Amino acid sequence: MKKFQFSLQKVLDVACAKERLALEDFAKAQDLVANQKALIKGFKADYDKTRFDFFPIDLLLEKNRQSYLQVLQVQIKKATKKLNELQSDLHSKRVILVETMKNRKLLEKLKEKALDRHKKAEEHEEQLFLDEIGVIGFARKEGEEK
Repeated sequence: MKKFQFSLQKVLDVACAKERLALEDFAKAQDLVANQKALIKGFKADYDKTRFDFFPIDLLLEKNRQSYLQVLQVQIKKATKKLNELQSDLHSKRVILVETMKNRKLLEKLKEKALDRHKKAEEHEEQLFLDEIGVIGFARKEGEEK
């Protein structure tokens, strides 16, 4: 019996490595999106706190509060724009990940089918060998009886 050797094993190994890299890139992109969402949430919390929890006593404090609110609005807009870019990047990394997974699964199915063919060929060879032994045994028995 000869050992099974998948002819596309190197290609499968490369596909697995590409999938791992795509998965890592996707996870990093997910982390960036989550961090950006947390940043926006913090800006919004500061904005709401400053807007609703502050009772100015003098005009200068009110002016500072308004300026700070404007700065927070600008930061929220910038962070939201960056979040949209990160989500777009996340989507493209997801597409790449799905494609690499499909490619790896396809190669694994090819390997399974090749292994099945190999096993069937081995079983067929073994059956032929056993049949030959049976024929030889039968021929000896016939030869002894004569």
